[in-house]
Amino acid sequence: MKDSLKTKQELIKELSVLKKKIGKLGKSESQQKLIEMELHKSEHKFRQLAEDMPALICTFLPDSTLTYVNKAYCELFQKRPDDLVGKKFLDFLPDYATRENVVRQYMSLTAENPVKTYEHKVILSDGTDQYHWHRWTDRAFFNDNGKISHFQSIGQEITERKRADDALRENEDRLMRISSIISDVTYSCTSDENGTFSINWMMGAAELVTGYSIDEIKEQGCWGFLVIEEDKSLFEENVIGLAPGSTESCELRIRHKNGGIVWLASCAECVMVSEKFSRSVLYGGIIDITERKLAEVESKLYAKELEDANTALRVVMSRQNNDQKILENKLQLNTQELVVPYLKKLKDTKLDSRQKDYLSVLESNLNNIVSPYMFNLSAAYKNLTPQEIQIANLIRQGKNTKNIAELLCASAHTVGTHRNNIRKKLKLRNSKSNLRSHLLSLS
Repeated sequence: MKDSLKTKQELIKELSVLKKKIGKLGKSESQQKLIEMELHKSEHKFRQLAEDMPALICTFLPDSTLTYVNKAYCELFQKRPDDLVGKKFLDFLPDYATRENVVRQYMSLTAENPVKTYEHKVILSDGTDQYHWHRWTDRAFFNDNGKISHFQSIGQEITERKRADDALRENEDRLMRISSIISDVTYSCTSDENGTFSINWMMGAAELVTGYSIDEIKEQGCWGFLVIEEDKSLFEENVIGLAPGSTESCELRIRHKNGGIVWLASCAECVMVSEKFSRSVLYGGIIDITERKLAEVESKLYAKELEDANTALRVVMSRQNNDQKILENKLQLNTQELVVPYLKKLKDTKLDSRQKDYLSVLESNLNNIVSPYMFNLSAAYKNLTPQEIQIANLIRQGKNTKNIAELLCASAHTVGTHRNNIRKKLKLRNSKSNLRSHLLSLS
């Protein structure tokens, strides 16, 4: 397209020279006709060249009246040349501010600076309410008095590029707002054709997290140089290796500028902003999670210590249970061998009724000592007094209130009071359950 523009500019110069020749025509009529023919040929070449070019080409007067439009210009506005020539192109612009800006741009051209490029919005009859964007390069032409006579302009449709830029800025604004709330550091970066990433912008407490300033990180292209070797694959897979439209998060370690290790939680999103131009941008945020990681390590160590302590406690309790069983077995064996035989001999002697009752209680208590009953009773009902436990034991043996009173040298009323207290503590006061049956169930 540059070669085409160069050829067109050369033709314009030829036209300008020929017009000057006509102006100085103090020569013969045949010479004048010859020059006019050459001028006509040059203009014809220019028109052919302009019609074949895909760029938008037009010429216009200082008041924006179009004097020529090429085929591409007509196709864009979906009109014939006759419908456009003689009309003011300022009428195609959407608002007063845009029109004022365009006039200011092309009227600022001078003989020393006759060319200017600028962009503006335009309204097309394409059935949509959206604006289109054009980039125009205007060249001013001057008459013998040094005043602008007309302009020649070459334009390009840039609507899709502008919309891509707008989408990019919108995404950046949105992600910056979100990331600034949830991240310590937020950033945006793009890659070149070689896949090398460079940061567009970075904000947040970068120096506090990494030890490096934002400018120092930008000099390296991206923050990946901080990632320790063991976590490089995580960074490449979950950050710079993202496909457009995907989001990933990971936890990895970096080397702080002071040499220490910092844990980071990284979240990155790759956004396609223009499929036509294959433009994608990587947005990301990182959070310092070192304290949390250290707390996790301490928690694991504490859990391990607690598990070891529980294991040791289980071993001690197991040994204690074994020792208790051995002691119970010894007690039972000694009782059977050293006490019971003498009790049997005592029964064969002449005893009165009271002595026989005492002997019966003594024998029963010895059996209770070597049986789990008394342990079960005291363990299950720790709120029973020693005397209540003694009376409960006699009730279990089948003794009535009168027998118990005689054995304990107490009144029947006192024993009855203890019986009521035992039922109350065993939660049998309003129950029809038999007290002796309940005590036997504890054996």
